[in-house]
Amino acid sequence: MFSLIVLLSMIVTIAIAEYASLIFLIPAYLIIYFLLSKDNKKFILILLLNALVLVNINSYENKVNLIEDKSFIRTSATITRKIHRKNSTDYHIKTSTVNGKDLNLSLLYKDYNNLKLEVGDKIDIDGRFSKIMANGNPFMFNYKNYLLKDGITGIIKVKVDPKVKGKSDYLLLKIRKKVLDEIEYKSDKYINDENNSNIIKSIFTGKNVNIESYNELIRDLGISHVFAVSGLHIMIIYSIFLLGGKIFSIDRKISSFFALSFIFIYGYVIGWPASIQRAFIMLCMVEVSNYFKIDWYNLNNLFISAIIVLLINPFHLFDLGFILSYVASFTIIYLYPKFLSRYRISGLILLPLLINLMILPIQATYFNKISLGFLIGNVIILPLFSLVINVSFVFLILPRSLSYLLSFILNPLMKLLDYLIIGAINFIVKPIEVRSFNIFMIILFYCLLTCLYNYHKIRLLPFYDKKILFSITIFTMVAVLFLSEINPIIKLNFIDIGQGDSILVSKNNDSYMVDTGGSYKEDDLSGENLMTYLNKIGVRKLDYVFITHFDEDHAENLIVLNEKYKPLVFSRVGGAKILKEKYGIDNDYVGLKNGDRLDAFGSKIDVYSANTTYKENDKSLVYNLDINGLKILITGDIEKDYERYLVDNSKIKTDILKVAHHGSKTSTSEKFLDFLRPKLAVISVGQNNYGHPDKEVISRIENRNILIKRTDIDGNIEICSSRLLKTVHANRDKFSLKHYINQNQNAVFTSILGLTYGLYMVNRKKYGLPIS
Repeated sequence: MFSLIVLLSMIVTIAIAEYASLIFLIPAYLIIYFLLSKDNKKFILILLLNALVLVNINSYENKVNLIEDKSFIRTSATITRKIHRKNSTDYHIKTSTVNGKDLNLSLLYKDYNNLKLEVGDKIDIDGRFSKIMANGNPFMFNYKNYLLKDGITGIIKVKVDPKVKGKSDYLLLKIRKKVLDEIEYKSDKYINDENNSNIIKSIFTGKNVNIESYNELIRDLGISHVFAVSGLHIMIIYSIFLLGGKIFSIDRKISSFFALSFIFIYGYVIGWPASIQRAFIMLCMVEVSNYFKIDWYNLNNLFISAIIVLLINPFHLFDLGFILSYVASFTIIYLYPKFLSRYRISGLILLPLLINLMILPIQATYFNKISLGFLIGNVIILPLFSLVINVSFVFLILPRSLSYLLSFILNPLMKLLDYLIIGAINFIVKPIEVRSFNIFMIILFYCLLTCLYNYHKIRLLPFYDKKILFSITIFTMVAVLFLSEINPIIKLNFIDIGQGDSILVSKNNDSYMVDTGGSYKEDDLSGENLMTYLNKIGVRKLDYVFITHFDEDHAENLIVLNEKYKPLVFSRVGGAKILKEKYGIDNDYVGLKNGDRLDAFGSKIDVYSANTTYKENDKSLVYNLDINGLKILITGDIEKDYERYLVDNSKIKTDILKVAHHGSKTSTSEKFLDFLRPKLAVISVGQNNYGHPDKEVISRIENRNILIKRTDIDGNIEICSSRLLKTVHANRDKFSLKHYINQNQNAVFTSILGLTYGLYMVNRKKYGLPIS
């Protein structure tokens, strides 16, 4: 199907443009050319469409880089959207001028002062511009792509509140304000329970309004899509219009026209999420096909709608709503009828089962949970929730007097829904925690599903072929276990923890950490972010934590680590008392002294201590890690006196230097750099914190042709070391094939061995030889 090939080509193009070098497009397009059976006309069309996608991506990236990061700007702008958050209000603003120049940009302004600005307000605003950046750690929420799918290309942070200078005359903005105000007014005025009021606002605006805990319950029941304005909502609205037209004997074409017009305006009001774009485009195609009596295949319509959505904004590809909407729609349109005809299972069970199977890798990657309550959620809760959505829609479009009367029906319905959800949660099994899936795991998962779907064909294979499949499977499983033992891969991650140090070392299922990060600030989220990251990469146990010293930005997050891991702690002699008094931590503790040597899961650790000062920074232990022959020196916050001591009293050799004290000018002297001669310097530092790293320190390092990686700019920095390969890759770097192969070399070797063994078995069959 041509539309599917076009869609796949777009997905590949967007992914490569965002994460890799464009050189990878050459082999990708060669594969597409052969898939099209060398059809030149279709291939040229695909090239043109993907050229439009690349131009669109480039235009967004240019806007992101148009203003210098951290610069102060003065802008005149109009508020285009208003989104309530727990502790703030997000305003999407459209600029008309920036620093006196005509410049149209969409920016985000966070208001923590409860100013009560409104959509359509024209404002003058002064503040610091922040360039949006991709997530610092792998698998974490990507704030850059989240904002870009809404057209937001930067953030403005202000100290002085904006000045309102008038109202916009733009008609659609007035309609947006009127509709959103009406939703908010009726929900707050006529719905008894504040939580239920927020639920209605969330359902019909597509933005969660202070319902985080409720949303968690809905997710556990496998029906979280009710809070993303989706095809379900649009079909309900569309059906109500058609039913109304039928009741009042209005021609179907007129009813559908008004329905689509309403959906178009509604889509604009809530910011055109990808799920509404999909539903609207598909409904338009259905109406066009009915009018011209064209028999369009539903699956083809689905692919075409995805192509159009990605042409409008390629960054929708990274939006969870887009992914879930299309995977669920594909399941309903294509897979569900096939499974229903093959298996004697009730559709009420089969449909949610299929949808949840198809979205399982996506849920695992985004939420790190697999819920087993989806059957209860979809069979029992969803029908009532759909009724609530129907009634709520009528409630919102009626005049206020009639809405008041309808609230006497809606309030009890929502109360019943609350009771059912709370009751259902008590009966379901607690969700299973899982790590995020990487692309290899996702492909493998869908391959297994395909094998299960085609199991009847596998059963019909000759015994000889079954034996070949079985022997290949056993061979690859043994090869994986064997390679993991003889060729262990050790990964070291300088975690993007903000202002602080946190270094994770892992080998298979064993892990330890050097420093934990943390902050003296009450609103610091480094601990929460650290735990999220560890869950996402599947760290189920953390055996040891080595602390350089006891400042908050090196040790405080041990408090949150203890909630799950309770690791054995290593640091200087007498440190157990400091941990107890400063942080209330009483882990099992081992005191280390100068000259100690340890072995942790195949990595060797040499310990250095100066013990010559009263300064806390210079009481830091220095750890020199040896990971498969690659040496990494972790220096805590040591200063120049300590560095001189190491130069005079040690024979340290290192390949990678963790720059001391986050790049402070008190450390990293020229003499120390000349003594160590590292190939790479890693600076673990937050953005705009205490002026780190110092420009003189950066200059010293660069003058010695030492490569610099910084967590504030490059994000998480991963060092991957095996007996064969050693690579360094930062999370914000473009895709590195060499690093990817190094990370997954055992899987790559296993695949090659399995394929070779499979060809060998097939060749034996060809000549009628027996399979041993």
